[in-house]
Amino acid sequence: MRYVNQDGKSVGARETLRTGKPLAAKRLSRKVHAMETRLLPPGLHPAASLRPGDRIETGPVEVTGGMIDAFANLTGDSHPLHLDREAATRFGYPERVAHGLLVLSLIEGLKSSAPARIDTYASGGWTVTFRRPVLLGDTIRARFSITQLRSAPSGQTVIELAMEARNQRDEVVQRGTTRLIARS
Repeated sequence: MRYVNQDGKSVGARETLRTGKPLAAKRLSRKVHAMETRLLPPGLHPAASLRPGDRIETGPVEVTGGMIDAFANLTGDSHPLHLDREAATRFGYPERVAHGLLVLSLIEGLKSSAPARIDTYASGGWTVTFRRPVLLGDTIRARFSITQLRSAPSGQTVIELAMEARNQRDEVVQRGTTRLIARS
């Protein structure tokens, strides 16, 4: 792991301990700055053609009552907040609230069907926070930005993407990261 010391030089942790100069909070990586982005054109993109900052924007999807009901039936999560409008209003919401994991599943589907896609064969997982509730009738869309590409010992490429999903009012509803596995 590399760090930036007080002199602005890139140093390893051992070198920093040897010189006695404290580490700055900034950690060096191949992560991208916001201004270094390009929207990927439609098509399937192999890992070798990607770079940090590349982004994918999805189309929209409307969250319907049928989706919420089907997800509740599939998972067994039948909390009244999701299934009963009156219960949702008692909790302070104007409408039924979609399950957070339903919304994440919809985001995954949006990514998989976006005009620009990354040629991968497996997911390495998600880390997500639910920022705002998604209500029945809301429309969501997502943006994915590649933050890191790294080679795995098995000859694969691990691609890390930052994700931000917004509703029709442009409010962030979910934010997080996902890792995808691609052939090198």
